[in-house]
Amino acid sequence: ENFLQKIKTYHPETRKAIVKLLVLGIILDGRLSFIEKRALRRLSENNVLPYGVNQIKRWTNDFYAGRGLNELIEA
Repeated sequence: ENFLQKIKTYHPETRKAIVKLLVLGIILDGRLSFIEKRALRRLSENNVLPYGVNQIKRWTNDFYAGRGLNELIEA
C-alpha cells in the first residue's frame, strides 16, 4: 500500500519507467500468476498501471513468439 501511495507522487516519466520495469519482469517470467494479476489490478485501480492484463498477456505471447518488446517499449 505504501508503494502505491509513493509511486503516485513521482514524476509521470518516472512512474512510466517503473511500470514498464514491472511489466518487463512479468514478461520475462513468462506467465501471469494469480498474485501478479491481483497486483496488476490494484495498480490499475489506483491509476498507476495504464495497461490491462490482456495487453500484458499479449506482449508476453509476442515476446516468446520472437516478436520482441517494441510495443511495450513504445507504449
